[in-house]
Amino acid sequence: MKISQRDILIVPFVYTNLKEYKVRPAIAFSNKRFNQRSADCILLPITSSSKENPFYFEVDNTNLSSGNLLKPSKIRTDKIFTVEKKLIRKKIGCMNQKSFKKMKENVLKNF
Repeated sequence: MKISQRDILIVPFVYTNLKEYKVRPAIAFSNKRFNQRSADCILLPITSSSKENPFYFEVDNTNLSSGNLLKPSKIRTDKIFTVEKKLIRKKIGCMNQKSFKKMKENVLKNF
């Protein structure tokens, strides 16, 4: 599957205990160069949790250039992870460039 930065994907997300996983949406953070050269993809998980968290970036269908989220959600800018592309289940959408730029700025504040 060809992965592009900003794609919203369905992937198995392994919990930090490394024993359990849940299938959930995530956004592709890695750029075109990385995605073309690596068997992995760098992702950020998307949650529909209603908890407040300073690392969450709110997202809904108005932030997408294609596809749909089932409900308003939040991108976890504090939980960057990689996954092998062959484990990605499917693409469900793509975030628009303006929203991705704002979200990326939030991620970079963590470094």
